[in-house]
Amino acid sequence: MLRKKSNNKLLKEEERRVLLALQELEPGSVEHNKILVELEKISNLKRINMETLQKIAPTLMVISGNLAIALLVMKHEKIDVITTKLFWFLAKPKL
Repeated sequence: MLRKKSNNKLLKEEERRVLLALQELEPGSVEHNKILVELEKISNLKRINMETLQKIAPTLMVISGNLAIALLVMKHEKIDVITTKLFWFLAKPKL
């Protein structure tokens, strides 16, 4: 997760650098068009990062919920000598 945040920070810094360079150039010039293409690539990378984070967050919530349920069941079985089949009802992450 830390890596995603640092990647996003790097993309924001690069976007800021490109925008500053864009201000110095005359619209319609070859360099201006090249920087616009670079800016579009940065925007696409930022969008992909956001989509990835949106897919990862629900999966992590399902996994942490399953771990919490498993720990509660194990604690209950340690206190009471009742075995349960609750593990069959655990949610499975959808990919």
